Amino acid sequence: GPSHLGINSTSDDPLIRLYPNPATTTVTIETATPTTATLIDLQGREIGSWQLETGKTALDLSHCPSGAYFVRMTSLQGVTIRKLIVNKQ
Repeated sequence: GPSHLGINSTSDDPLIRLYPNPATTTVTIETATPTTATLIDLQGREIGSWQLETGKTALDLSHCPSGAYFVRMTSLQGVTIRKLIVNKQ
């Protein structure tokens, strides 16, 4: 069944790299397939959304206050959620 697309089973997708973490003003996401990345705060609000092509994409976090966020990445492989810390010195 479609259960293999569940968040838990793909949350450690090795094809996605997200760095640096903690981040300051930008974070780079490296994906093996075209992916939609959505930045979500701890209240569940969507802060931003980006269409990522295969390879590396740098996302601008300059408008994000320091704190913890989630990055939800959706591709044909499923949904991956990573926690992202923004730490502005």
